Amino acid sequence: MINLKERLNSVFNEIDKGSVVADIGCDHGKLSARLLQSGIANKVIAVDISKESLEKAIKLKEKLNLENLETRVGDGLSVIAENEVDTVVIAGMGGMEIIKILSSSKYTYKKYVLVPHSNEKELREYLVDKFLITKDYLIKEHDKYYNVIVAVEGKTNYTPAEIEFGMNEGNPLLKELLNKRLIEYKSYLVNAEDKTKLQSKIELIERVLK
Repeated sequence: MINLKERLNSVFNEIDKGSVVADIGCDHGKLSARLLQSGIANKVIAVDISKESLEKAIKLKEKLNLENLETRVGDGLSVIAENEVDTVVIAGMGGMEIIKILSSSKYTYKKYVLVPHSNEKELREYLVDKFLITKDYLIKEHDKYYNVIVAVEGKTNYTPAEIEFGMNEGNPLLKELLNKRLIEYKSYLVNAEDKTKLQSKIELIERVLK
C-alpha cells in the first residue's frame, strides 16, 4: 500500500467511497494510486501539464498494475469532460494557479478538494461566490502549514477572519501559525511602506487569538 504524508493523506480522507476522481497536477501519482489500492475511488484520471512529471505516475501505474488509473497530459481541467468525474483534487500548486484552473473550466463538478500552497485568501475570495465551502482547515507537514479546502456547489457566507484563516475554530494549529505570523508582521512593521495594511492584519490576528 502506498504511504502518504500528512498533506496528501488529508486529501485522501476527504474522498468519498465510490468516487471517480480527477487528480489535477498529479506529479508522482501516489495519491491516485492509494485511492485505487484502498478501494475508495472506482477510477482516477491523473492529469499533469508536464509529460515528464506524468511519466512517474505512468510508471507507478504499471508497477502496481492499476487498471483504473488513467493518465493524461493536459492543462488543468481542460482534458476532463463534463460529468466524467465527480470529484476534483488540486493539491500541489499556488492559490492563483488553482483559480486559473477553476475559472478556465467549462464544467462544474460535484466536489472539489483543494490544497493551495500560497494565496489561500485570494482562493477563498474566488470560491465564496461560486461554491459552498464545507471544510477549510489547517494541517501541518514537517514545518509547513497547508489549508485543506473542500467545496461543493453553492455559495459561502464567510466572515473576514474566515476569508483570511479558514474554518479553524478549536484547531490548535491555527494558534500556532498565527503566533508565528504575529511575530513576523510586527518585525516587518518597522520598515513597512504600507504600515496601515500591515497593522490591520496584526489587529485581525490579535482578535482571532483572543
